[in-house]
Amino acid sequence: MALPVAQSALSSPDYTVWQLNVDQILIDLEHDLRGETWDPKAKDWKAIQAGDEAMLNEMGIRETISVVRTHVNKESLMSSFEANEILGICRKLHRALKRHYFFNWNKYEIKESNLPIVIHKVTHFVFMCLKCAEKGGMRNLVGQTEKVNRIIAENQKDTDKRLWS
Repeated sequence: MALPVAQSALSSPDYTVWQLNVDQILIDLEHDLRGETWDPKAKDWKAIQAGDEAMLNEMGIRETISVVRTHVNKESLMSSFEANEILGICRKLHRALKRHYFFNWNKYEIKESNLPIVIHKVTHFVFMCLKCAEKGGMRNLVGQTEKVNRIIAENQKDTDKRLWS
């Protein structure tokens, strides 16, 4: 059972690894498309409301996550995009999703009322992840985190030497 992103962050000893863990983010999107949310009391995924159905079937969810994975990965997070590039990627994705879902409507068992919501959720998800890479933001953050970790480790070594000298 996978924990949601916020829960995994609390249990991760290495913040840098957590920052780049796109698998957990994709798991959260997958559960959201199934109409599930994390219940911290039960420590399990639960339907958002009793009787709620997934927005698309398992095949649709798998293929959607596969498409999202091409945009949301460690390489894209560590890239440096300009705002107009991010918007361009998301516009193309939005159009491609509309076309893809239209032609696979029955195959994915998408209700007409859910189609705009699914497209919005997926496009917004990719947009927010790519915004982390705007002007090298995630790369800079990871670099700064690693720098701070090195400084802390060096200071700890110096403190340990003084204590035992």
